[in-house]
Amino acid sequence: MQTTPQTILPFVRRHGPPGAAILLSLLAAVWVASAGTWVLLGPSLVQFTSSQVFYPQMNRYYDDQGKAILAGRLDVPCESIQPEAFVVEDRCYGYFGIAPSLLRIPLNLLFPRYYGQWETLSMLTASTGLLCLAYAMLLALLRLAFTTPSFPGTGDPRYLFLFLLVLGLGSPTIFLQSRTVLYHEAILWSCTFAAGCFFFLLRFLESRRTLWLLAAGGMALLAIHSRLLAGMAAVTACSLVPLLDSFSKRDLAPGKEKGSPFSFLRHKANWLGLAIGLLSVLSFYGIAYAKFGVFESNPLRYSSAYTPERQKVFGGKALHLENFFWNVDNYFGWHGPDIGVAKRRDTSPTAEARQRFPGAKIDDVEGFMSLPVGMTALLLLSLFGLWTLYRQGRHRLAFSVLLLCSLLGPAGLLFFIYLSYRYYHEYVLFFILAGGLGVIGLSTRPGNSLVNMVLTASASVNIVLNVLFSIENQINDTNLGPTIPPMLEKVKAIHSWLTAVSEALIALFRGG
Repeated sequence: MQTTPQTILPFVRRHGPPGAAILLSLLAAVWVASAGTWVLLGPSLVQFTSSQVFYPQMNRYYDDQGKAILAGRLDVPCESIQPEAFVVEDRCYGYFGIAPSLLRIPLNLLFPRYYGQWETLSMLTASTGLLCLAYAMLLALLRLAFTTPSFPGTGDPRYLFLFLLVLGLGSPTIFLQSRTVLYHEAILWSCTFAAGCFFFLLRFLESRRTLWLLAAGGMALLAIHSRLLAGMAAVTACSLVPLLDSFSKRDLAPGKEKGSPFSFLRHKANWLGLAIGLLSVLSFYGIAYAKFGVFESNPLRYSSAYTPERQKVFGGKALHLENFFWNVDNYFGWHGPDIGVAKRRDTSPTAEARQRFPGAKIDDVEGFMSLPVGMTALLLLSLFGLWTLYRQGRHRLAFSVLLLCSLLGPAGLLFFIYLSYRYYHEYVLFFILAGGLGVIGLSTRPGNSLVNMVLTASASVNIVLNVLFSIENQINDTNLGPTIPPMLEKVKAIHSWLTAVSEALIALFRGG
C-alpha cells in the first residue's frame, strides 16, 4: 500500500501520544539509571556492601553465569555473587534465574570488551519492552472486549498517553532504575517476559493460532527463569489455556455452547498449554536441584547472607501466614515514602513493625510507599477497569482468569518476611490488564471533567513521588551500597527544594 499523508496522519494521531509517553519514560529512565551521566556502557556505578565490606564484582553475576552455562556449569566465582552466595560443597551459586544470563551470552560473544557492563542497558531494554507490551496488550484488549460499531476500538490517545506515562514514571518501574543491580534486573525482566506471555495469550484468544500459544509458552519459560513470582503468573496462565478457551467461547455465545462441558480438551492447542506449563515448572525446579541438590529455588540453609542467627528471627522460612496483616497494612495502608533511606534505617522500622504486629515474622524493612500513595492513578484505573469489564465488556470469564493469574505474585508477597519498594513492581502485571480496561472504559465516555481532573492530579503526584524517591535512593546509603556520587552532584544544588516538595506531598497524603 502506498504511503501518503492521508495514511500517515491517522497513524500518528493514534500511536503518536502512546509513543511519546514511552519515549519520555525511556529518557527519564536513562537519566536516572546513568545517574545523570547519560553513559549506558561502562563500569557499574553501584558497589555492593555488607558490613562495610565491598563486593565490586557482583554486578558481573549474569555475565559470569552465562560464561558458566557455556562451560556446562551453573556455579559462578564466589566473588561475583557475594554476599548473596548459596554455598554447596564449596561451590557458589545464585538463586537468581538464568534467563538474563542467556541474554548476556550473545552480547559477550559479539562484544567481549563490554563484559560485565551490560546491566544498565539490559534494565532499560526490559523497562521499555514492558511499556511497549503494555500498549500492545491494551490494543488487544480493545479488540477483544469492547470493539463495537459505536466504538471502533481506537481508544482516546490522551488516556493512552497518561496510562503509559504513569506506568513508566509513576510506578516502581522508574524506581528500579535507581540502582542498576541484579535484584532489579531480575524483577524487570521477569515482569516483561510475563507481560509478553499475557499479550500472546490475548492474541491466541483472538485468532486461536497455535503460533501465538507457542510464543506465550516461550515467554512464560523465560519469565519463570528470571524470577519465580511473575514467572508463576505466566506459567499458570499458559496452563489454564483450556479454561480460557472454554470461557471465551461461552462469553461470545452465552447459552449456545454445544456438546460436553469437557469438549475443549479435544483441541490440541489446549493440551499444548498444559504441556508448556508443566515443562516450565519442571525445568525451573530441575535447575534448582542441579544447583542445590534439593527441589527448592531459595534454600536459605545454604545462604551466606541468611546466617543461622538471622534465620532464628523469622523461623528459617520466607513465607508466614502471620505476616498477612502486616503486609496488607504496608501495601494498602496510607504510607508515604520516608525521604532519606539512611534516616529511615536510624528509626529502626523493623522494631517498630514488630511492636505493631507482634505475631509477624519480619526480617527487614527498606524505604517504601504504599500502593494508594505511590500508584494512586494505576489503582484507580484498575478499580474502574474491573467495574467496566463486568458491566459491559466481553470475555468476562476469560479476563477474570488472566487477572487472577496476574495477582499470584502479589498474593505471595503478602506473606513474605521482607519489604522493599522493588517488590511492588509485581503489581504491574495486574495494573496493565485491569488499568488498561479502565483506560478503555474512560475512552467510551470522554468529557467527564471531574474524572479527568482526579486522574491527572493523581498521576502527576505519582510521577513526582516516584521520580524523587528514585533519586533519593541513589543519593543515600542503602543495603545495595553507598551514595552514587554523579547523581548526588547533579541534585545537590536543588536538593533542599526536592526534599521540601517531597515532604509537602507526603504531608498532603497523610492529611497534613
